[in-house]
Amino acid sequence: MGSSLPTSTDNARGFDEMLARAPGFKGYGQRKARRASDAAQRDALASRLVALKEPLDRMAAQLMHCHRIDCLAQVDGVRKLIENEIGRIRFAACDCALFYKAETVPPESIALIVEYDLNLHRCIDNLAQAVNGVTDQAHDLPKASWECKRIAASFRALDRALTQRQDLLQGIS
Repeated sequence: MGSSLPTSTDNARGFDEMLARAPGFKGYGQRKARRASDAAQRDALASRLVALKEPLDRMAAQLMHCHRIDCLAQVDGVRKLIENEIGRIRFAACDCALFYKAETVPPESIALIVEYDLNLHRCIDNLAQAVNGVTDQAHDLPKASWECKRIAASFRALDRALTQRQDLLQGIS
């Protein structure tokens, strides 16, 4: 039976993927780089979420143009979810004080944090796919409504992933 801990090859791949996804990310191994790397990670996540608002704005404009004001509430609900998650991501540093101050963090913990970080990016990948699906379906209101529900489910997955990451970081001291 194989180990569930990431291997050094997995760690290197995860680190390389984080470098590609979060400009400025330097890793969590050195105490001095932790805060900056976490900030780079959170900025990259928040920026990706901000970018999701533009297609929703276009969809809202299409709905207004077609006099489908009844459907705007769902689009607005998705925008509110985005805003909430952006705020949560941007202000997550408050929960990481012990992680930032820890003299050393075990390599297996660092690998786990990087995996959680990559999971957050994957959650946002799924959100982007769902948002693009809903904006592509603006002309087909029943399908657009279904896509908005799918987006809400994707946000719940992102929210759970953020909570798991925060719990992990709070446990490191």
